[in-house]
Amino acid sequence: MTATSGLTPDQARLLKRLLVEKGVALAASDGEIEIAAIPDMAARHEPFPLTDIQMAYWLGRFRQFELGGVASHGYQEYECGPLDLQRFREAWQSAIARHDMLRAVVGPDGMMRILPDVPVFEIPTEDLADLPEDQREARLLAIRATMSHKVPAPDCWPLLELRISRISPDCTRIHLSCDAIVADVYSMFICLAEVGQLYADPSAELPTLSFSFRDYVLKLKANESTSVFAASERYWLTRLDSLSAAPELPIVSTSPEGAPRFARRHLHLPATRWQSLKNLAKHLGLTPSVALLAAFAEVLRAWSRNPAFTLNLTLFNRAPVHPEIDRVMGDFTATLLLDLGACAAPDAPFHTRATRIQDQFWADYEHADFTGVRVLQHLSQKRRAAVAMPIVFTSAIGVGDVGQKLDTAGGMLGRPTYGITQTPQVQIDHQVFELDGGLGVNWDVVEGLFAPGVIEAMFAAYAALLERLADDPAAWNEVQPVALPAEQRAARAAANDTAADLGPDDLLHHPVLRQALATPDRIAVVAPDRALTYGELVGRALALSRNLAGFAEPDALVAIALPKGWPQVVAALATLIAGAAYVPIDPDLPKVRRDTLLAEAKPVALLSSADLIAQMATGLPAFAVEDAQPEPLPDTLPVPGQSPL
Repeated sequence: MTATSGLTPDQARLLKRLLVEKGVALAASDGEIEIAAIPDMAARHEPFPLTDIQMAYWLGRFRQFELGGVASHGYQEYECGPLDLQRFREAWQSAIARHDMLRAVVGPDGMMRILPDVPVFEIPTEDLADLPEDQREARLLAIRATMSHKVPAPDCWPLLELRISRISPDCTRIHLSCDAIVADVYSMFICLAEVGQLYADPSAELPTLSFSFRDYVLKLKANESTSVFAASERYWLTRLDSLSAAPELPIVSTSPEGAPRFARRHLHLPATRWQSLKNLAKHLGLTPSVALLAAFAEVLRAWSRNPAFTLNLTLFNRAPVHPEIDRVMGDFTATLLLDLGACAAPDAPFHTRATRIQDQFWADYEHADFTGVRVLQHLSQKRRAAVAMPIVFTSAIGVGDVGQKLDTAGGMLGRPTYGITQTPQVQIDHQVFELDGGLGVNWDVVEGLFAPGVIEAMFAAYAALLERLADDPAAWNEVQPVALPAEQRAARAAANDTAADLGPDDLLHHPVLRQALATPDRIAVVAPDRALTYGELVGRALALSRNLAGFAEPDALVAIALPKGWPQVVAALATLIAGAAYVPIDPDLPKVRRDTLLAEAKPVALLSSADLIAQMATGLPAFAVEDAQPEPLPDTLPVPGQSPL
């Protein structure tokens, strides 16, 4: 989202006031923001730190993270007429020489460097014109499969890749892949426009660039020493305990096999409908971006297990710190976590919830210099588990018509015929932008992650809601503007019909054990960092329960001191298998309070994590849940109080 997209005059005045409070001077003549930033050409090749979002992209390449092993990048295909290949290569070579970030790499130390000299940028060309159609299509699909999900080594130049496929004498396909760690989408628009200009006129002289992305990043880092940044940090850190989790959508696996692969859903709202939607939103005091975000939230809420959730918003923050900033390439994006929990108002009409979302956005945007990436880092540290907000909303409304920007390349490339983006630790990337006067919507979604039919139904519901919001003013007053499809309502009712009679000798946890024996490969527990099947859950619990043999007797208590997560479930089940009861102890409680609870409960043992066991120093027999490795399931249910063989 952009700060000024679709603002009313009152909202624009509010933004200016906030910027002034942050020490940003507004030019009296035209209201442009002027922030002093000094170019340092002599140091342009010295290492410099990554921005928060670049650091997230860099770490996301590592497979240790859930939905990691991915390079954040965009891939597009263009089709145009015959190309002068030599002139095309020279135009790109000039662009690479001109823009520092097209020569950027990231070293193993996590620092970015601009290479002063690079080899000739190779653009492989393949002539497919004489191949039979089926072989040609197979080759083109193979190139797409390779380039669209490539994970380049960040310390090896180039982080940009181009290939050319000659399809016929009159048709050329250009394959373009760019790592987002060096350039965001609007930087690529700058690049394509200049390449088009240089291709059309190789002697063209482009304006000199003295300001660099390195200068911009160092300006951002300098701002972190200000009182304004400190206030933003306090704002977010005080909200950590109350921040809602991400939407819990129907998934079949939190970690599909192999590196995540993304697929795109796209829709286009014609100009007349889009203008109508904007007019109705404006009448209600809503920006177009917020109206689309609120509609997205309605769809998510219909499918999410938790009605209160947090979304990850992409912000385009190309702050005007220098007159040349609009010609500089780099990744100027940031993230903001928008908690929609307080905006739910389930009995209120849609437009009321949308207004609350807008109010919350403005309150949060005032402190956006402490980015969503940093909030997640602190949240993960506090909860002692990796926390992700994998549902992303990216709005480019207000930064210009994408169709017009694509046409600025002199018509050389034409419009993309195919495109896909991918981002580490993201499940859904929802993108909205203005296209040829209308609205363009992309959902880039991890394949194989969601239950069959869920994404298709959600996307259809979103498209239908946008059309109704454009066509019918009454839709804005509906309390529940999104309804589940009939077949999914029936499936949900059947799944929630869990009434069952326990046998006379059954204990509370026996149905879980029976389920593990019957369907060991089904998902039992879904946590932010991993999912457990019934077999793994019970296998771990059986192994852990062995440690309690000799301690667990009827009416005995076992203390469980763990944050919310899968280890807590394993510990509770292990205690019940051992024949004892458990008493939960919040590890974040002050020590005095924890000691009081332990003294009153008189537990016979403690189940926790290795670091918490050392920290709490209770003197009790203590066992780390993470040390219990799954063991094979028995043929029959274990008997409480006996060795679980």
